[in-house]
Amino acid sequence: PLDVDLQPRDQLRPLLPTWNPPPTRPPAPEELEVSTRLRFCLEDRWWAATVREVADDKVKVGYDGWPSRHDEWVPRDSDRMYMHESFHEDYVAPPLPQRYQRHTPTDAEGNPVPVTPRPPRPRVYDPEKERLKRALRPPMPYNPEKERLKRVLRGQYAPPIEEHMPALVEPSPEPAGAQ
Repeated sequence: PLDVDLQPRDQLRPLLPTWNPPPTRPPAPEELEVSTRLRFCLEDRWWAATVREVADDKVKVGYDGWPSRHDEWVPRDSDRMYMHESFHEDYVAPPLPQRYQRHTPTDAEGNPVPVTPRPPRPRVYDPEKERLKRALRPPMPYNPEKERLKRVLRGQYAPPIEEHMPALVEPSPEPAGAQ
């Protein structure tokens, strides 16, 4: 059958259902032990399954990747079971998934070249983003001189700050009789 792949190239293929029965045989009743891999017929499709439990004349079959509420008890001589295609002599297991390996650049002698940092991307000026940044900044302490300069720059009246003006010192009255 064309839909049964005896040389799968990925991990998922052996779990997918097939329309045709697998190219293997039905299992003998004594071959059915716990964790035996099967193809199990459900609604005209052959699903990857595993024997979960064994009783005297029945086995509990669980579909691979399905929750246990779908497990079924079937007689050992049921015609809905075939051995999984991994029992076929031409079967080749799918390759184990390989972890991604980043290519390391090397020089002419085969030594790894140090990684140069990527230049920073120029930032696009976004006035709305800058306004939000200013709004979220913590408030600065009150500076009266800065507030006075803001008023001057806006063309408003800005009274001078009296802290810096020398205080007028009134002469103290001299005591009488001091001469």
